[in-house]
Amino acid sequence: MINITINEDFTAALLKEPRVMAREVRKGIKEGLNLIARESATTHRYQSRSGSLEKANKIFMDGDFSGELRLMKQTRSGNVPVPYSYAIHEGRPDWKSYKPDRFLYNAAEAKEKEVIEIIEDSINDGIRKSGL
Repeated sequence: MINITINEDFTAALLKEPRVMAREVRKGIKEGLNLIARESATTHRYQSRSGSLEKANKIFMDGDFSGELRLMKQTRSGNVPVPYSYAIHEGRPDWKSYKPDRFLYNAAEAKEKEVIEIIEDSINDGIRKSGL
């Protein structure tokens, strides 16, 4: 989980122009989650055969100021099943020779500073567009 500390300008802009702030912050969160998704697709340890697992994630926005990147059992387009996605990420006890490849967590950790910068920039854009 990545947390951002807000300041007085954020609060003032949110009170003045809540829609503007929500739009800008949502854009920043989505951009940050897309960065993590791209990183996870390039830094995993598993043997990619079809490329489906790299596309088996989806961004979910929980309101205006929270989002998640989730591993799914099908590709983003929904047309290719990837039932093994969770087993690759978390491992399975019956796969004794296979260790979990927590590529989403690793990507989030590797890109944390960049994601924070992206979200902070989006907050600053919202503050500026709110007229403060």
